[in-house]
Amino acid sequence: PDRAARAARPPAYGARATVQRDNVYWFGSRGLLFTSPWVLTPRTRRQTAVLLLSASGRPLELSVGGRVLRHEAVAIAPLTPRGLRAIDVGLISVNVQPHHPCFGALCRMMDEPTTPLPREAFARFDAELRRAYEGRLGHAEAERLFEGLVETMVAWLPGPEQSDPRADRLHALLREN
Repeated sequence: PDRAARAARPPAYGARATVQRDNVYWFGSRGLLFTSPWVLTPRTRRQTAVLLLSASGRPLELSVGGRVLRHEAVAIAPLTPRGLRAIDVGLISVNVQPHHPCFGALCRMMDEPTTPLPREAFARFDAELRRAYEGRLGHAEAERLFEGLVETMVAWLPGPEQSDPRADRLHALLREN
């Protein structure tokens, strides 16, 4: 696209930075929490498994496979191409890297790459989610929140009872090395 077309497109991130800044809480090779008042990405594909939550209770909009989905909480399998429109909904994005012990369970979502989850399942975290969104969590608090959100997501995901031992071993090797 030419310069005028690029200038006319709204930014993907940071458009509300004067009102509310984006925040990143990073946990090394296990993952991160990202919060933002504005994300508008037409197409991304992440190697992480992702939990997207609305801190406001209003749904975010996800485009996957030609469908538009609106949810307050949704789990997304690794490598799922998607678009995201999360404007003024209080986006909380939980990104789970391959080194996280739960990553293998999240890879089993591949048959259904987006799984809506009940937002109420995460209600016990609402006070911490608001503080994370406002950038007011310390690292230890953010890490506890991250792990609690990941555990809750995994508990709500449907999936086979048995995992592939080869994949579990591969994930263990990644974590160890």
